[in-house]
Amino acid sequence: MSNKIRIIFFLIFIVIATNKFYNATIVKRPLSNTTEYLIAHDIYEGKENEIEIGGVGFKIPNDISMNVFTQGEIIPGEADTLTVYLDFSKLFDNKIMNKSKYSKSIVRTEIRMGGSENDYLVDYRNLSGKWNEVFYKPDWDLVEFHSKVYRGGWGFISYQSEAPSMRTPLGGMIQFRCSGEPSNNSVNMCRGVYQLSSGPNVIYYLSDKLMPYWKQVNNEIVIKINSFLKEEN
Repeated sequence: MSNKIRIIFFLIFIVIATNKFYNATIVKRPLSNTTEYLIAHDIYEGKENEIEIGGVGFKIPNDISMNVFTQGEIIPGEADTLTVYLDFSKLFDNKIMNKSKYSKSIVRTEIRMGGSENDYLVDYRNLSGKWNEVFYKPDWDLVEFHSKVYRGGWGFISYQSEAPSMRTPLGGMIQFRCSGEPSNNSVNMCRGVYQLSSGPNVIYYLSDKLMPYWKQVNNEIVIKINSFLKEEN
């Protein structure tokens, strides 16, 4: 057998071996948002679960709906992002609410590593060139900022609290970047953020129905997330 033929067979072997490895990897890694994906992280529905985000441990009670996400290799008991779904239907007059993850009363709350809250929170009063309009919204007790890029995407309307008593746990300003309908100046979802002293950031999403109650929601989220932290943190 000539060297040329040996090289060809060798290359064919490499291709076959690579395909087998690739296929095995795909089979081994379950699809996200599935029961198998949760189990790969050592997460089981209906049970109290423990998960680490950037080395910080969290213990989630069995009555809290949760999910996890990992970009690279899945390691049991660890994840890049922990998502919990917190129910605030008690704030509405109508107590009969849809309890799905997508209800207006549910706050999707993500816990993940990556930078600090200062990467998200910049005093909006210092960004005068960014805004087309700025005015006080008394019914929400927030200052409302309308972006010059007013197309309905995240931050087309933003809010900032200047109340000294309303701050993040690390002392930052409480702010919300919102998406919605520019045609009638309305928001449908607003995103807030703060950082835990142990490192991870907490990013939470309020529906338009919950924004009037943002102070209570914010305070309860801080208390609830702190209660999930394992004591050794």
